[in-house]
Amino acid sequence: MIYVLYTLLLYLFAPFVWLYVLFYIRDKKTRKTIFYAERFGFYNENKINIHQCKKGKIAWIHAASIGELKASYPLIRHLLDRGLLILITGNTYSFKEEGQRLFCNETMSKRIMLVFLPYDFPGSVQRFLRYYEPSLCIIIEREIWPNLLYYTHKYKVPIVLVNARLSKRSFTTMMRFRLIVPLSLENITLVMAQTISDAYLLKKAGALSPIVTGNIKFDISVPKYQIQKGAEFKKNIKKSIVLIASIRENEESIFIEHIKQCRKDEIIFLIVPRHEERFDIIADYLKKENITFERKSSISDGRSLNNISVILGDSMGEMFFYYGMTDVSIVAGSFAPLGGHNFIEACFANIPVIVGPHTFNFQDLSVDAEEFGVILRAINVKEAINMAKYLLEDSNKVSLMRESAKSWINSHRGSIDRVIREIEVFL
Repeated sequence: MIYVLYTLLLYLFAPFVWLYVLFYIRDKKTRKTIFYAERFGFYNENKINIHQCKKGKIAWIHAASIGELKASYPLIRHLLDRGLLILITGNTYSFKEEGQRLFCNETMSKRIMLVFLPYDFPGSVQRFLRYYEPSLCIIIEREIWPNLLYYTHKYKVPIVLVNARLSKRSFTTMMRFRLIVPLSLENITLVMAQTISDAYLLKKAGALSPIVTGNIKFDISVPKYQIQKGAEFKKNIKKSIVLIASIRENEESIFIEHIKQCRKDEIIFLIVPRHEERFDIIADYLKKENITFERKSSISDGRSLNNISVILGDSMGEMFFYYGMTDVSIVAGSFAPLGGHNFIEACFANIPVIVGPHTFNFQDLSVDAEEFGVILRAINVKEAINMAKYLLEDSNKVSLMRESAKSWINSHRGSIDRVIREIEVFL
């Protein structure tokens, strides 16, 4: 009865969500993808004939974001080595673009397939499961879609939740739907949490016997060529560069207002939005505020950039390139109550990190990093920019933070090996 009620509400509200995307989201790719046939569980036999290329079992991995896709790279490589075909699902067009880049040869040979996750309608989910017939479902971090979990379990496909996290705030929000969340979590065969706190809250929410395996983002494969390309690009730029990474809509105006006050400083602010639909919006905002800027997509080299205040990073999947050309990073998503974003990549790139006060999505991780001397925490945007200026002048502090980051990363490595050992029983 609960699933019926949930599905009825989903049918009721979905059209309003689609209309909002069509009329209010400027990014053409986002608008284009909402009515893809794949979203409804229909697949083009001429384009992807899975039954012709199916020579073994299929492991299905769901990675909602590019960061999760990158984090799952070592796991995907292991499954490929075991002879499995890989089906990767995601929610955005950029996930497909990044997947093609990461697994070019495998997608060409159809050892890896990249498909949009179907909407959580019973028909869409069942068509998806019948078409691909996965033997294992691996969900990275946390995506609780009740019908998806229910029917995947009903089709006798083991479900493994990897790198699972659940903040206190997210737990409180989740428990507003306590009639269906515990039922959904009970369908998951194995939950592997990042921390003891995550495991405790997941169990309290209804997960069955979660275990702690650590954070697989400490075991990512760092694209050093991107960092080197970024460093080469910066050679022609005389000014210091402060990266504002993964900036969100609620933070844009605050940062831009403070950037205006830094025009006389020898600093270029590199703004990289979290979502690509914000590229044009931020560009319009910068024009309106008469801030001199260039879009990364229109720059051929760094020689023409010494007279501007902002570079707009209008590309996805190139964060390590941006870190490579950066002196100090401010990881946004944490200056409004949004929970923060992954700052581990900045540590891998050997760049000092500043975060804001709102890091509840990474509570244990951010506290640990702060105590280790890996990150600095600012109470607001103004303090973050002042901290960045301070670090640009204090090479000793930067060196200490870099050394701390190396030790901190090494102390957290090994999670992916633990995850692989636990998954072996399902292969």
